[in-house]
Order: sequence, then C-alpha cells, then structure tokens
Amino acid sequence: MKKLVISLFMGLVVVNPAVNAACTEAQTALLHKLFYKGFSGGNMTVLEEVFHPEIEFIHPGLPPGLEGVKKIVQMNNAAFENWHFDIHDLFCDGEKAAVRYTGSGIHVGSFMGETPTNKEIQLNGAVIYLIQKNQIVKDWYVPDELSFLSQLGVIPPIKVK
Repeated sequence: MKKLVISLFMGLVVVNPAVNAACTEAQTALLHKLFYKGFSGGNMTVLEEVFHPEIEFIHPGLPPGLEGVKKIVQMNNAAFENWHFDIHDLFCDGEKAAVRYTGSGIHVGSFMGETPTNKEIQLNGAVIYLIQKNQIVKDWYVPDELSFLSQLGVIPPIKVK
C-alpha cells in the first residue's frame, strides 16, 4: 500500500491514499471565496458568511472565535498594501479541508508595533478547516511565523550553516 507524503514545514503529513482528496464544488467555492474575497482585501461580510458565528479559532495574542479571525484579517490588510492570497494546494476528506497558501503584500503600516519596511512580505502556511453546513466551524491555523517575523525585522534572518 503506497502512501502519499506531503512536506509541511519541518514535519510530515501522511495522507491515506484511499481518501478522496478531491473537494466538492461547494467546499472549493467556499474556500476560494474566503481566501480571494475575505482574507484578500479584508471583506468582513465574507468572513461572517464563511465562518460559523461560534467558530473554534484559537491563536496566541488574538481574541477567540470569529472576533480573532476578523482581528488578524484587519491587522494584515491595514499593515500590508495589496494584501492578497494564493492557494497552492487544496485537499478534502469529508468535512475537513486542508489549504496550503501564501499571503503577500507591501509592508506600509505598523504591524505588531514594527515600523513599516516598505518591502514585499510573504506569509506561507497551511490550515485545516472543519466545514459543516457550508460554514467553517473549526480552524487549525499553522502559519510560518518564523519566516514572517524575520522578513519584518522582528528577529534576525535565519542562516543555515
């Protein structure tokens, strides 16, 4: 039995090949709407439509739930000009969907107290969503914050020896 292995940062995710990794049209439409209309540009109405009002979203330093999702989206869109996302991979298994993405924009506003660099910044990451009744009810968010903070100048660049 072969296994499909997807590299995710420094770890591995093993996907059972018996699982149909194809998303339904509804799941694909929902996630495209979220990334291309909600996260890109910061459309709060889209966030309210896509996320369940009692979304389980936990991220250090942010309020829980939909309030936390809105807060990070507002922060990103205020600090980064032309903040937009690209979806590189999208896999589904029943009600769960995994997305590998890149968010990018020009750092023109203060973010987490940091002075704008006026440089293009990229945020790579992956997220797993639990989708029920065409809304996201749970969010496991794994951004590459180390690279992101390095680009902002919060931490020194990472050098591999």
